[in-house]
Amino acid sequence: DDVSDPDPLAFAGAPSHPPVDVAQSSQGVTVAEDPGSENAS
Repeated sequence: DDVSDPDPLAFAGAPSHPPVDVAQSSQGVTVAEDPGSENAS
């Protein structure tokens, strides 16, 4: 039941999540580049 509650809440917060997801995506790309930069060095 507890797990079911977060699911509906997540959907309700979905509109607010997109901006967050985009920020995380940008960080994910940067993180992927970071290791590459270290290897290049």
